Amino acid sequence: MKQTIERASQDGKDFEHEYRLLMQDGSVKHVHVVAHALSDEPGRVEFVGAVMDITGRKRGEEALRQAQADLAHVNRVTTMGS
Repeated sequence: MKQTIERASQDGKDFEHEYRLLMQDGSVKHVHVVAHALSDEPGRVEFVGAVMDITGRKRGEEALRQAQADLAHVNRVTTMGS
């Protein structure tokens, strides 16, 4: 995350990125960061942005992938049994 911010500061460009964070209690959080670069004087860049917790969405996507894999497995077993 630090590298992304440093690169964006050097380039003076907006950025959008997702990060996986390991919390102190061992849990994992996924966040989506969006930042807009502002420059009021040459060589000075500030960012205005937002950080959104997308952990629930990521868990839902993983559950969907698992359900799709399970369904594909059942289809293969059923086809082999026919």
